[in-house]
Amino acid sequence: MPQALSLPKEIRSFIWQQGFAIGSIQIQTLVEQFMLQMEQGKQKQSSLAMLPSFLHVPEQLHKNEPVIVMDAGGSNLRCAIAKLKQNKQGYALALEQEKFLSMPGSREAITKDSFFELLYQSIQNLLPFSNTIGLCFSYPCEISDEHDGKLIRWTKEVAAEGVEGLWIAEELNKVIKKQHGQAKKIVLLNDTVACLLAGTMHTIRKENQTHYIGFILGTGTNCAYSETKDRQIINIESGAFDGITNTPADKLLDSQCQDQGYYLFEKKISGRYLGNLCLMLLQIASSKKLFSDEACKNILDFSNQENASLSTETLNALLENQFSALVFNEQDFEKIHFLIDSVIERAALLSAIQLAAISRYQLLSQEHKQQSTNCTICVEGSTYYQLRNYQERIRHYLHGINHAYGIQYEFVRMEFASLAGAALAALQVK
Repeated sequence: MPQALSLPKEIRSFIWQQGFAIGSIQIQTLVEQFMLQMEQGKQKQSSLAMLPSFLHVPEQLHKNEPVIVMDAGGSNLRCAIAKLKQNKQGYALALEQEKFLSMPGSREAITKDSFFELLYQSIQNLLPFSNTIGLCFSYPCEISDEHDGKLIRWTKEVAAEGVEGLWIAEELNKVIKKQHGQAKKIVLLNDTVACLLAGTMHTIRKENQTHYIGFILGTGTNCAYSETKDRQIINIESGAFDGITNTPADKLLDSQCQDQGYYLFEKKISGRYLGNLCLMLLQIASSKKLFSDEACKNILDFSNQENASLSTETLNALLENQFSALVFNEQDFEKIHFLIDSVIERAALLSAIQLAAISRYQLLSQEHKQQSTNCTICVEGSTYYQLRNYQERIRHYLHGINHAYGIQYEFVRMEFASLAGAALAALQVK
């Protein structure tokens, strides 16, 4: 990262004026506000939904039968037959007949009937192998005690008209029964809940004194955590947190989204939006003539193109000045690199703030206070793992924020975490 002191004063001032300077963020205030909203969210009095999953952290597994698993994510839909196999470390996931498809409604708007028909078609050939389906559904849902989910609203720019407000498993079962002749037992859970469950697989047979967090940081973002008392898993819907002041770039990005005004925290840190947030900041800087005339023109021309966007891969290339659509001279590149790096740095800090708040909330809920506590964070998402230096920065900030609380963090990466969690959920209530 270029040193700020080597850059022109106007660039350093610009970062402060635009709200992306790390020193301007009140870290402890935000941690406490996030914790307060977690508590208030349980009474439906905050931006955090705090949705019960009616699933719990498993202590042991007695069933090891094949189940159908589905992962309806922000961009992709994965389906398979899943079996859990016990090993020395805990359990491992074995997948058969795996499919990798586009998430219905992620590329173009579709109708309700088309949405559920496409879900059915994705598992049509798998239905004879099990009577139980674990459906990981990466969108905010009100979960019933029968493990169905009523979609509250679409996020991640998915568009399937008429699905909001419906019970997803019930509607899918209508199609299954019509086409297949017999309904299935469907266990619907959020992707963060599935991620958290997957993170328990290597500790199921150990003394269970660990707190768990499921953290998704890919196309979108969200967190789930395990309650201290009854070990129930709560889907926070942390992407909706409204405690962060919106910068001009945040506002400009939000104005171009289908779900304008919603999930503003998600739009600050996740892969669907982070590259475009950088683009918004570069647009603003170009409008203020902070680069050469040629660079300003290139940025504004690119921004004005239809469907102009910056993916995680493109953002990494841009950080290396290897994105052919935007090539800059050395002086411009140092400025642009610094601005992009500042956006990512803020995103890493905000990610760490939410993790610090959740783990501290768990710690304070313990009946028997200990000198230290363990917190296993299972992370899934391409942005977390693929965006340059992102995970290292998040971990660095997390340890810095909570170093005085004696929390020992273990970050876990589980292969096919959403599908593994869906399988564990299906087996838990089968």
